[in-house]
Amino acid sequence: MVRLPYSTPNATIAHIIHMKDYITFKTVEVQAQFFQQLEATETMRAYISHNMDENEELIANLETTRSEATIAQKLAKWLYPMRRACPGDGHAPGGGPSVEDDSHGKQT
Repeated sequence: MVRLPYSTPNATIAHIIHMKDYITFKTVEVQAQFFQQLEATETMRAYISHNMDENEELIANLETTRSEATIAQKLAKWLYPMRRACPGDGHAPGGGPSVEDDSHGKQT
């Protein structure tokens, strides 16, 4: 069972909770999507800082998105070694679903 930090945003938990049934290939695919989101956020930040220095609200929203993408990236890096270490589930060699947490982020 994986325990998420208290500071994990609900949006991140909503995406990750469904990953408990993913095979290793699907987990790597989702990790690649997280990295693409982070790259897009960095590109948007560069554009905004270059062209829109006065729009503070947009910059604040971008920072929030960037922090969520960074958290998702760190969580993906943290989850990936755990998935490789778990026994196979018959779907993929070397790993399978290892997260058995139906609490949806609720703290006990």
